[in-house]
Order: sequence, then structure tokens, then C-alpha cells
Amino acid sequence: MAQYNKRKDFPLSSLDIDLDLGGENQRGDSWEQKAVAVVKNPKKEPVEGIKVRFFLDENSYGQIETTEEDGRAIMMFPGLLSGNHTFEALIVGTIKRKRRIKNFSDQSKKPADLIWEQTGSEGKFYVTFQVLSEERNPVKNVIIRILDKKIANFFKDLDPTDKNGTQSHNFEFLQWEKRRDITALIIGSEIKKEIHVFN
Repeated sequence: MAQYNKRKDFPLSSLDIDLDLGGENQRGDSWEQKAVAVVKNPKKEPVEGIKVRFFLDENSYGQIETTEEDGRAIMMFPGLLSGNHTFEALIVGTIKRKRRIKNFSDQSKKPADLIWEQTGSEGKFYVTFQVLSEERNPVKNVIIRILDKKIANFFKDLDPTDKNGTQSHNFEFLQWEKRRDITALIIGSEIKKEIHVFN
């Protein structure tokens, strides 16, 4: 589309802006995000030559960009730390803006699975739990809660998982007990496992 001409084309106030974040690139402990603003006229056609101001976390960011022939203006946001970040794009000279909020977190440190193993004998058993990420790497500093179905309203929070993503709990059986039904869950997630410890 031709360069925007405010005397011939639609007024700025009639234009619409959208903001696409797409994927991000992790670089060490930080992220780089590409933001693409798209400006269109009331006919849904891309508009070239529109000045766009970008914002990060409520603060103006970088230089004013100008839309290309496809109506797009692009801004890169490097050095983003973990947590929620707010991105905005504003058509300069108007109140037309689009906001997006995105969370950045290290998936390699996010719990995705809980596995367990039973050891011991003669009424005394240990259950060792391990928390793994999607990449099957151990996740440390995670709290596992144990719910014993034999004892009403009983639960115990284990110490945080170690560097191997593991933590253990011991179970003592009465002489007549054959099985203990336990629920193990990871605090702060929806991951839960029903396990059976046998005597």
C-alpha cells in the first residue's frame, strides 16, 4: 500500500492496531521477545507510514518505529527476566493501542512429572520421590506434600527437593497392615500421584 497521507487517507483515529508477540528466545537466564505491531485501516487493509511507539511494563521503549508496506512495525525486547511482562504498541498521535501480557519462565526448571521408588523391609519403608521437568531433568527446591488416606486430614510437607530433584519419606507399618494408600502432590502445581506402599 502507498505511503500514508493524512489528507487523502482515513484519519489516524480510524486506524486499528494489533500486537503479535509470537515465540521468544531464551538466552541464559533472560529472554528476547519479538513484538510485531500491525496497523490497518477500516477496510482491514495494511497501512504504510504510520508511526508506532512501543512500551515495556508501562514505560516507553526504544525509538518510534514506522510501519512498512505490510502495515507492520517491529521491535525487539532483549534481556527480559523471569516473570510477567507487559508489552504495548501505540499509534502515535492517537489513543489507539494494543496491550499483551506474557509470562517468561524457564521450562527446564518447571515441574512436569513426579516419580517414586519404594525401598526397605520389615515394616519400615522409604519412598523416594523425584521431580522432573519436561526435558526429564531434575527440578530442585520443590515441595512435595504427602497425604495419608489411612489417617483423616493428615498431611506432611517434605523438605525441598535436592539438586537431584529428590526427597524421601519413611513409612512404618503396623504388623497387620499390608498396604498404605498415599497421595503425593507438588505444591504450586496440578501434579498429583496416587501411590501404594506395600508391606
